[in-house]
Amino acid sequence: MIIDTTQYHTSIYAICVMTSILAGFIVASILLVKQKSSKITILCSVLLNIVLLGYCGLVFEFIVNIKSGYFGSKPADLITPNPQVDLSNENPLTGLLSMMGLTSIGCAIGIIIGSYILSRIFKNTMIIKAYTTVLPLIYSIAKIGCFFGGCCGGQEYHGPMAVNYLRYGEYINPTL
Repeated sequence: MIIDTTQYHTSIYAICVMTSILAGFIVASILLVKQKSSKITILCSVLLNIVLLGYCGLVFEFIVNIKSGYFGSKPADLITPNPQVDLSNENPLTGLLSMMGLTSIGCAIGIIIGSYILSRIFKNTMIIKAYTTVLPLIYSIAKIGCFFGGCCGGQEYHGPMAVNYLRYGEYINPTL
């Protein structure tokens, strides 16, 4: 199977990640409504968890990138730059940030921290139960986006069922 990650006008990865977050927060809100949580509790939980999801996801990605020399969860030498984009006049930090994304682990940690904080403030343990229940849903839908984006391809594999990613006309190592 060959997946050309540059053929889509809209990033399937971004669509899957946004869908996963939206679906997760809707399901968590429904769970909280069924447990008769107040509207302000639900609103605060959604807002704080969205902020912490983004913050922890970016911070964790940045820490991993600085420590390991990986960018966007991939070694720097595996990133295939877009030949149509001239980055020579770009600020180096902006170039680094453009190759980064959100890490799933960082986002999950952000949701857990936010849920814990709010469960302590509102004295409602259902908040942390609702959000930890939807974390697998969020993660699984986001991983479908990773598959189509080619960002988290896995180990190199040349056997049956191998997936080849085509990025800007260059093949990336086949994966399983």
